[in-house]
Amino acid sequence: MQDPSALREPLLACAPAGAALKPRLTTLDSVAVALSLSLGAGAWVTAGVAARDMAGPAVVLAFLIAGAAALLAALCYAEFAVAMPTAAGVFDFVRATLGEPAAWAVASTLMTAHLLANAAVARALGPNAAQLLGVDAAALVARRGGWTLDPVAAALAAACCLVQLAGAKRGAALNNALNACKLLVIAAVIAAGLGRADPANLAPFAPRGAAGVLEAASFVFVSVSGFDVVANMAEEMRDPRRSLPVAIVGTQGAVVLIFALMALSLVGLQPAAQISAAAPFSAALAAAGFRHARQLVGAGVVLSVGASVLVGAQGVARQALGLARAGLLPAPLARVSGRAGAPWAAALVTGAPTAILLASILAGAASPAALLQLAGFVAAAVAYYYLRRPWRP
Repeated sequence: MQDPSALREPLLACAPAGAALKPRLTTLDSVAVALSLSLGAGAWVTAGVAARDMAGPAVVLAFLIAGAAALLAALCYAEFAVAMPTAAGVFDFVRATLGEPAAWAVASTLMTAHLLANAAVARALGPNAAQLLGVDAAALVARRGGWTLDPVAAALAAACCLVQLAGAKRGAALNNALNACKLLVIAAVIAAGLGRADPANLAPFAPRGAAGVLEAASFVFVSVSGFDVVANMAEEMRDPRRSLPVAIVGTQGAVVLIFALMALSLVGLQPAAQISAAAPFSAALAAAGFRHARQLVGAGVVLSVGASVLVGAQGVARQALGLARAGLLPAPLARVSGRAGAPWAAALVTGAPTAILLASILAGAASPAALLQLAGFVAAAVAYYYLRRPWRP
């Protein structure tokens, strides 16, 4: 059975000079990366839809089931990432085991998934910022014919691109601050919800039975699994052997518990049939008598969107850098700035024109992004099984 760490050096040997990223990220920085995507904007929406239309109060069990499945994928990522802490992440995992054609297919799929997901998440900033500020959301969107232009989302994508150019450490400092504030908001929402919860709202617990719970688990799966980008940041970690298991596996477990508590607070506040699909937490808290519920939840969503788009953009840039190192994208994309240690060329190419274009005109991108991301998880699992295949001498 081959040691996966023996596969790393041949992969890095083909990298052009000046393409190495500097190890500057701590374990705390790595955990914040995982939190940005695993506990992103979907945390404020998916529980409401899953509870109202699928599982009822048993949505809590759905999150636990989805989290257990995501944890299995996280274990594959963690072992590969510790053994091969490179910026390309799953591309290098698959390339070292299944070959370059399979790796190219997986990497291009995941890059497309992250770009689509970033576009979908970025578009959530305008309406929630409007709710937080008490202004009309329609005023923040421009419609011309069949085109919908979202300048707020475009500005967020551009800002995240500029943050990347400042280097991973400065980006991590901003991301840490966003996540700290987000966790405070989530803690306040959970405390408020559980404090006003009515046990009578938990009956019937699973109105659609096991089928509804499993349907909800599949629906929320992608919301609880944002650990793949952590693998793309592995090359920049000071101690990847210590940081990666904590950031990928440990954070995954914590995120599932947070989701379950959020879901429990939501279904405790309102009967499942009355939960709002568009704004479940703000509507439920407002109905329970919290005057500033919309502002509180709006702040949480804005913080979640900002952190998610920032980390998503970092992941895409590092995937492009890894492909450029392998010669599958133009070599200039592998350039890294000497002072900041940032993949500036990949950040500009993937961040500025592409993300701004997607954030401005593309709607309904979340569903295909979720399917493409699931394909990446399956590829990592297949690569892991191939590496550990029992028939190998």
